[in-house]
Amino acid sequence: FDENIIKQIEPRSGMLRKMIGDSEKHQKAFLGGTERFVGNDHTDLIAQIPAILMQYYQNDLISEEVAKSWGGKASKKYVDISTSRKVRKAAEK
Repeated sequence: FDENIIKQIEPRSGMLRKMIGDSEKHQKAFLGGTERFVGNDHTDLIAQIPAILMQYYQNDLISEEVAKSWGGKASKKYVDISTSRKVRKAAEK
């Protein structure tokens, strides 16, 4: 992905679905990777997190339950805690 991530999700969704599957662990890791991508490499995309998450959900890459649990609490697993808070706060919109 790059700064055009929203447009790139749907064409790549088949491949991503095969990699992620129905595993909650893989879905959370995918969200963590997105958090790292947006929080560290493309901070200008933080405002687009709701649209990115919606694309993930609409393309069956993440479940609603995983998205809700991920957004509920900041984590320092993939990025520093302040960046995690920023990304997850943007996801609430």
